[in-house]
Amino acid sequence: MSAILVSEFAGFGHYAPSNRIDNHQLESHFHLESGWIEQRTGIKTRAWAEEGELLVDLAEKAGDAAIKNADVSREEIALSILATSTPDHLLPPTAPLLAHRLGLSNVCAYDLSGACSGFLNALMMADSFVRTHKKAALIVAANILSRRINLSECHSAILFGDAAGAVILKPTTDQSKGILGLNFLSDGSSYDLISIAAGGSEKPFTPEISSCDYKMKLHNGPAIFSQAVKMMTACASQALMNAHLSSADIQYFVPHQANSRIAENTAKKLGIHSEKIISIVDEYGNSSAAGIPLALSLTHQSKPFLTGEKILLAAAGAGMTAGAVVLGV
Repeated sequence: MSAILVSEFAGFGHYAPSNRIDNHQLESHFHLESGWIEQRTGIKTRAWAEEGELLVDLAEKAGDAAIKNADVSREEIALSILATSTPDHLLPPTAPLLAHRLGLSNVCAYDLSGACSGFLNALMMADSFVRTHKKAALIVAANILSRRINLSECHSAILFGDAAGAVILKPTTDQSKGILGLNFLSDGSSYDLISIAAGGSEKPFTPEISSCDYKMKLHNGPAIFSQAVKMMTACASQALMNAHLSSADIQYFVPHQANSRIAENTAKKLGIHSEKIISIVDEYGNSSAAGIPLALSLTHQSKPFLTGEKILLAAAGAGMTAGAVVLGV
């Protein structure tokens, strides 16, 4: 009888544009007091793509870094998922072009639109693929949100940044590695809390529509905050239960990099000490689905994860959607 396969993390990569937008630039633009943004969000600066820089460019650099970091050849990769809310085109999908530019042949490649929980959705799907097909998978989460914010609306413009993060999964027989537990939720009753009104089938592109309707809008900040904390806490609690672990067994908690207050409140409700939180929101802002793999890659780069460590990932975002995954390193 053949050994049961699971997936393990084999490589990490990331990329953020060199164009940095500090708080003082936005505070000056919106006539805010110095320190206003950091006090409310924990964000100090963020990266915005340069003119001419494409989503596929960010994704390629992160994906290439992950492949080079892994002990996996390009020929071994059979799946490539691009989690993004800001593709370069509505059609065709960006993932096949990304796979081509990365030199991946004979690969299944597709885009996944899951908003802020998109990386966790992709992780769940890639894990199933690796287990079933016994081949490696690449997940890239990337966004250029700076082109979807309204610079006349303070509450969304101050939050978002552009970045890409990537991971490689490969098969292993070590049952202590990979996904140990997970849980996902959705709540369509909060569907419109975060939205872009125009550009879809309901409200197609027309010359008469205001350009503001093609930009992101946060309709109720307090409701988004409370719903995100509630759903992330619920998903993470169930994922830990499914993994037969407690919060004390977790070495790292990597929440959605939305703002520091959401991360801190979720950790507190889960009973996770603040020193276990991995947060990069101060330097990168909210890059939606890219935030968690970006945080994983930056952390692994500075202090590699150790065999046996347990990592809890949790995210919530537009839709509303949420998910949590417990990983064994």
